[in-house]
Amino acid sequence: MAPLTILERAWISGYLAGIMEYAKAGAPLPSIPKWAPISETARQWAEQFIFNLLVFSPLPEEEKKEEISIAQTPPQTTIRIFYGSQTGNAEELAKRMGRKLQSVNFPVTVIDLADYKSVDLTKESYALFCVSTFGEGEPPDNAREFWEFLSSPQAPRLDNLKYALLALGDSAYPDFCQAGKNIDKRLEELGAQRIFPRIDCDVDYEESASKWIENVLEILPRTLQVNVGENRHVGELREEGPKTKVSPALAPKIPHPPFTKHNPFPSRVLENRRLTLMGSEKETRHIELSLEGSELSYLPGDAVGVYPTNWPVLVQEIIETLGYTGEEIVPTPNGENVPLREALYRYYEINSILDDFPKKGIGAVELVQNLRSLSPRYYSIASSPKVHEMELHLTVVVVRYIQHGRWRRGVCSNFLAEATPKVPIPIFIRPNPNFRLPADPSIPIIMIGPGTGIAPFRAFLQERAAIGAKGKNWLFFGEQHRSTDFLYQEELENYLKEGILTRLDTAFSRDQSYKIYVQHRMLEKAQEIWAWLQEGAFIYVCGDAHRMAKDVDMALHQICEKAGGLSKEKAQEYVQNLRSTKRYLRDVY
Repeated sequence: MAPLTILERAWISGYLAGIMEYAKAGAPLPSIPKWAPISETARQWAEQFIFNLLVFSPLPEEEKKEEISIAQTPPQTTIRIFYGSQTGNAEELAKRMGRKLQSVNFPVTVIDLADYKSVDLTKESYALFCVSTFGEGEPPDNAREFWEFLSSPQAPRLDNLKYALLALGDSAYPDFCQAGKNIDKRLEELGAQRIFPRIDCDVDYEESASKWIENVLEILPRTLQVNVGENRHVGELREEGPKTKVSPALAPKIPHPPFTKHNPFPSRVLENRRLTLMGSEKETRHIELSLEGSELSYLPGDAVGVYPTNWPVLVQEIIETLGYTGEEIVPTPNGENVPLREALYRYYEINSILDDFPKKGIGAVELVQNLRSLSPRYYSIASSPKVHEMELHLTVVVVRYIQHGRWRRGVCSNFLAEATPKVPIPIFIRPNPNFRLPADPSIPIIMIGPGTGIAPFRAFLQERAAIGAKGKNWLFFGEQHRSTDFLYQEELENYLKEGILTRLDTAFSRDQSYKIYVQHRMLEKAQEIWAWLQEGAFIYVCGDAHRMAKDVDMALHQICEKAGGLSKEKAQEYVQNLRSTKRYLRDVY
């Protein structure tokens, strides 16, 4: 999002002053009206700011007892919002929905689907679901057990439940939003009543998701709303951070908008170097970005979103091939009007244009109306802020190949590979609370990260070293050739010498006549892995969801059977328990 315009700042300032008067009187707070003269992204920022003001400001000492007693007596009917999220998008949308409902006084609880057993759906009246899909139509890890329960013959009837479901996915894959579709269908089969049709969101999900949230909000019965004059606590919204309220005496101020997905921070490159050596079939790079002046913060396990621009050579080829001048005025996804050249460079996915529209004849406006918005790309952060203050590191494999006689390039990987300190890199932090180090630093960890999957584990090792963690650390790393593709070799071997890295097992697939991958190394060390698991070790996987993660998961089940002496069914239960207790965590894509 661009900084707020003068008009938007003035309108929001007046609106904040107005709702403070409502807060002082204990009256329900009005929503931002649809006619407000602000953009959708400005609206989202304002709603987030208002929520933070009302929920996360310090609570005066004299009000704490009242807050505790109210929280212990929640309203009789609470709207449950469940999320199944692999990368955090579905979770963020569920919490956004919770904030929206809470701002208009609906009682609401936001719940991780991994905790579905904490709620008896047969006794619930309203449930909303935000569910993503990953892999080949699979539910995210935190929703896997819920889906197994829901799809089993033992699943109970849900005749009293009214629900709505928002599905997230990527239309580039054949099983688009399949996990959401499956859950939606099964809920209906069990007798639950759908109050609004499912919406299947693509990678560019903001507009569709916002419409879904607004429509569901309109359908929910107003009788569920709480009179905040009598009970100002309108339900529990489970989010990290204290649950406190604002003092009405606080004077509203308009700060600079925080740097978020809608308002990315223009970072600059501090270092951009190649990790793979000459002779490698891959170009993998280490990139360091500055956070100076951003007030952004992150934890090991988090990801960074990067907004790239398209390859100028491809932009020019499209303009020439389709017979444009480049100066035709076309709309952007945000409704602005810009020259076609700028739209293709900054705002739209263009890699397939010449396949889909190989000849002249389509108007410039019609062309962009058939294109997807240029979405951010996400990378696991490869550094710990305790070691590298005010910066973050990335490990990026650069995608380039020839197909049908034309160069194909990964949009963001090439954008980053060619970045210089003079070119701003628009970024934002995407927290990943489902991929964290153990709270107890004495707990051992097993990390499986071939290729660029090593990124978060470099951050983990830096963090564990910085805090003096006593827990053992075991890394499985794989690539093609030891001589050219051993990413961060010197760092890892130094960690091994210093005792920070307890074990390092590598699998270089092309260094022998037969291919060896990380799952093969795991099976070779089955007894030792089982022993670590019995000590309470956490196991982490990062990398490709379609092949590697499945093979690693299969190997883990085999280890439980082979080294643990469990039957196939008991091994499945054991691994599921690791997932449920957040000891088996995956950051896969």
